[in-house]
Amino acid sequence: NKALNITFITPYSYYHKSQGIIERPVKIVRDTVLKELKERCMRIEHWDKTLPIIALYVNSRTLSKLKCSPFNIMFEDYLLELDMK
Repeated sequence: NKALNITFITPYSYYHKSQGIIERPVKIVRDTVLKELKERCMRIEHWDKTLPIIALYVNSRTLSKLKCSPFNIMFEDYLLELDMK
């Protein structure tokens, strides 16, 4: 889409086991972007301005299978080291 400065890349043919895994997180991000735009009365052209807060939301959510958030997985050891100092 030229208005949003996005280049579309055609993926390989649909394979439900691999592409199905990513469809839910993409839907969550898409719906959250639209919700943020609506709540802040922003135009669709400014969707990229909502990404930092959405990244924080997605990365701090507790995943049911892992029982922790992606943020905890990446930084838990680092935060523990800071606590010990």
